[in-house]
Amino acid sequence: MPAVNGTSGEGCAQNLEERKAVAEAWMQCRPAGQTIVVQVGGGPLPDVLALAKHAESLKVDGIMCLHDLFFRPANVEQLVQYLALVSAAAPNTPLFYYHLPGFTGVNLSMSSLLEKCAAEGKVPTFAGLKFTSSDLQELAKCVQVIKRYSDKNFRVFLGCDDLLLPAYTLGSISAIGTTFNIFPEATLRLERMLHQGDFKKAARAQEALSKVVNLITENGLRPWVPWMKAAMRASTAIQVGPTRNPQSSREEIPAAVSAQINSILTEAMQ
Repeated sequence: MPAVNGTSGEGCAQNLEERKAVAEAWMQCRPAGQTIVVQVGGGPLPDVLALAKHAESLKVDGIMCLHDLFFRPANVEQLVQYLALVSAAAPNTPLFYYHLPGFTGVNLSMSSLLEKCAAEGKVPTFAGLKFTSSDLQELAKCVQVIKRYSDKNFRVFLGCDDLLLPAYTLGSISAIGTTFNIFPEATLRLERMLHQGDFKKAARAQEALSKVVNLITENGLRPWVPWMKAAMRASTAIQVGPTRNPQSSREEIPAAVSAQINSILTEAMQ
């Protein structure tokens, strides 16, 4: 499921009209049956509301929203108030919160957010969240809340590519990841092996994906978006351009590293 204008899509580096144009382009070219969610947050509140309305007018399948990046919520109650405003701007479209503490510096309890939205109903269109955090204990709590409020049909999408296996074993069965666009075979094999009960091969696929991520980012020392775009250029036919300012300029994956990546993935598929 594409999350249009998300982190890798550099939604926060675009102006209002550009973000609308990108969403429109996705809706015009999407294949039949393809689910499209548009990330509308990360800008001034008037722009966020305008993007939410615009996305609903396109009949997208859902919208995703960061919190305000300047007037950041200090607690879950403030976050709920913000999401309620976004929900009102697109009252007929499912709304997902984008939990991204590594970028935003806001690390509130997502299990509390789910509980509050389920119990109080102050965000009528709330449908779940994207959980881009390595806090597996909190993720497990989210899974438990979802089970308690199963009638709400909330979904939690994991956003950490290198934690798919442990997240799946905790009961988190959905994910949105940058590497799925670049190395889909590793993720697909991981899921297949899990469904077949072959945890050894699933672990090998996860280990390979984690190795590749660490290789590209130098164990997290390199910025995520520029280097993932470099990996896409090196490993696929999709020749994406450089990242926009203020992120670093165009990077390239050395041929030796590309060969190492291919070797890791090939070995994991055996």
